[in-house]
This record gives sequence, C-alpha cells and structure tokens, in this order.
Amino acid sequence: MGRVHIPMTDFPRPYSPRRRYYKDVKLILPQVAAGQEGEGASYTGLKPAGLDLGPAIPAADKALESGNPGPLLKLINGKTHEGIHK
Repeated sequence: MGRVHIPMTDFPRPYSPRRRYYKDVKLILPQVAAGQEGEGASYTGLKPAGLDLGPAIPAADKALESGNPGPLLKLINGKTHEGIHK
C-alpha cells in the first residue's frame, strides 16, 4: 500500500490564524528555497499568482536594480501628497 497524502489543513491545529500562518511560512519557505537552489535558480521569495502589486513594489524593484531611487521617491511623494489632501 502506498503513502497517503494528507494536506496540512486537515490536521487539527489549536493555534490562532496568525500563528498558523507564521508556522506554515517557517515550514514552507525554507523548503521552497532549497528546491529552487537545487535546480540552480536563486530564491527570490514566494509571489502569489495573479496578485496586483500596485505601483510601489515594481517601482521599488526597478530602483534597486538600477540604483536610481528618483522615480520611486516621486511616486511615494505624489501618493503621500494625495493622501494628505483628501
């Protein structure tokens, strides 16, 4: 008889949702990182499929890649200005 896969969510877990999330992340992220590194790819973190990151995250990524924070700062200052004047 082969192994039976039981998803983690089927186990009784007497922790708060926040603590369950933290424990799952501490369990899953190292496994994902090891799997990607084993395939020769560097670990860049988990990115949910179809998630709209908004304008700030891509702008921050571009600022880190280019070393030019100007466009990111302009975006942040503009959004801050809009929020203050609402």
